[in-house]
Amino acid sequence: MWALLESSGGEVLTLFTFIVVTRFLTPEEIGVYAFANIFYVTLRVVVSGAFIDTLVQKDELDNSFLNTAFLCLICIFSVLFIFVFLIGILLKFFFVMPNISCVLVLLSLNFVFICLNIIPESLFLKSLDFRKLAVKKLGEQFFGGFVGIVCAISGFGVFSLVAQVFAGNCAGFLYIQRFTNYKPRISFDYKLFLPTLFFFRNRAASYALSGFSQRIDLFFVGSLLGPLYLGYYALASRICAFVSVFTNLAFVRYAYPVFIANKNSIAKMRELYLFYAQCATTLGAFGFFGLIFLSKPIVLLFFGQQWSASIRILKLLSIAGLLTNSIFVPCILLRSIGKANLEFRCILIPFVLNIIVLGKSTSLGLIFVALTLISSLLISLPFVFCYTHKETEIGLYEFIKPVFISWVCGFLSFTLSHILLFFVLQYLNIGLSLQIVYGICLYSLTFLFFLFVLNRKFIFRFFNSFLNYI
Repeated sequence: MWALLESSGGEVLTLFTFIVVTRFLTPEEIGVYAFANIFYVTLRVVVSGAFIDTLVQKDELDNSFLNTAFLCLICIFSVLFIFVFLIGILLKFFFVMPNISCVLVLLSLNFVFICLNIIPESLFLKSLDFRKLAVKKLGEQFFGGFVGIVCAISGFGVFSLVAQVFAGNCAGFLYIQRFTNYKPRISFDYKLFLPTLFFFRNRAASYALSGFSQRIDLFFVGSLLGPLYLGYYALASRICAFVSVFTNLAFVRYAYPVFIANKNSIAKMRELYLFYAQCATTLGAFGFFGLIFLSKPIVLLFFGQQWSASIRILKLLSIAGLLTNSIFVPCILLRSIGKANLEFRCILIPFVLNIIVLGKSTSLGLIFVALTLISSLLISLPFVFCYTHKETEIGLYEFIKPVFISWVCGFLSFTLSHILLFFVLQYLNIGLSLQIVYGICLYSLTFLFFLFVLNRKFIFRFFNSFLNYI
């Protein structure tokens, strides 16, 4: 529950802030921030994600190991700050983007807070204390969002987004330091870190590929088409990321430690996998098919007519989101049993394909960028299944069943709702807000109907598990 609240509540606050801020910023300014964010977010996720996974995966954590990890973090983030500073200087000479260097350098100051928060967050996550993590995330988004909105209204332009990130990280740091029992000491013993070095290396490589592959499309769009087109593309990508939080990230927070706790029982892990895969793909189908259905009124109502170029991109990126949603639970399963190297290969395949093709497809237009992402994810699906089957003995039927049922429900609901809303609009002259309300009601009811017809056992088990958890 707290894991879901952390991801969903924080993302709602972030999206609300983003909607308000985009009313005061131009697409070019959004594009400049999105381009700088490629480097900042990727490097942040690589180090923090790999360290958190390593600490959570380790059976026992003593102060000597934590102190060694803390000194490693200080060294790594110091190097990252210098690296990002140099990148910021180089971007100024190679790309025509106003203030790109200043934005990136100012974003890198957040590494200080991130470095100090990693170990306390890992300890909370390992003990399944999702409440403190949820309160931290919500506090970050609320305080940072408030600062960002005030700065945007005051005319700070792209720097209002930088201020939002800095203020949020500062608030999160102050909160988490209040409740953590860990106090760092200056001690280092590299022998303590050696047994986990293989896992950390593979997780860091996976996060690096995953982080950059998720943003490589933004890099090519920004470098080849400029900040204006990147702004349109970044808006569609941001909306898809909002839906992904509800379908993916909450399960990552909860499923990963649960898989680890049951990693010695293959039968139990298979049972958990089938249930979590069905939950994730059901939510994914509901969210992304619904986004395809309502993309036009959502963009026009919340962001304005100036962002209408993002609508077609949003529909195609939603299909890519569906494919990503179908493979992320198998990747979590491989990670939890210590096979981070196999997860790395699953990410490497679409990354290499995107590197090869995106340079050419981007020059053809934004539509071809999204089509390239879809194609690379489709090619990676068989490899994900083969690795998962080899390590867990999950069969093809078990792999396909949750995805197939969820996608059939989503497609039928999308088709029927589209037809019904079309007839409603023929006889009623309603605005965009009522179109969204009617569309959500029609789509939700039809989706629940088809899900009940095709997989009622899952509905009963899901609600039973939810009630037992409460």
